[in-house]
Amino acid sequence: WRERIEEEKEVKKLREQAEGGDMVAMYELGVYYAKGLKGVAMDVATGFKWYKRAADANDPCGMAAAGGCLVEGAGVQQNTVHGMALASRAAEMGSDLAAYYLGAWYDEGAEGLPQDKAQAAYWYERVASAEHDHLKDDRIEQAAKRVRELRGSS
Repeated sequence: WRERIEEEKEVKKLREQAEGGDMVAMYELGVYYAKGLKGVAMDVATGFKWYKRAADANDPCGMAAAGGCLVEGAGVQQNTVHGMALASRAAEMGSDLAAYYLGAWYDEGAEGLPQDKAQAAYWYERVASAEHDHLKDDRIEQAAKRVRELRGSS
């Protein structure tokens, strides 16, 4: 129960920061809702709303997460074009998650993009060499491995 009380305090403080305009807090609160973390009930739609607020404040993490939600229709009506635009902008701003999405979409020829191994390698390489803001090590390793495979096959 002590852990629960500490989580509630943490979420309350984070919400205050997010409502005060803190982009990082907006993104983090989105994660908590989208994944049901820190005692917050899982609510993907509310998670998207916080991601979108961060995106609207020009936060690359928020843009990447909101873009992914829009492409997948997770917590929001699917809008691939808008999602791709947000993800592309976030990737150009340095988001490792957005770069991973673009690498995968080009690699697979998904979401209306052509299958383009050179573009896939470019975006995966950006993931492998980036400072990481919210990708897990397994995704970073997958991107690095895929770069080696794509560069070896071209």
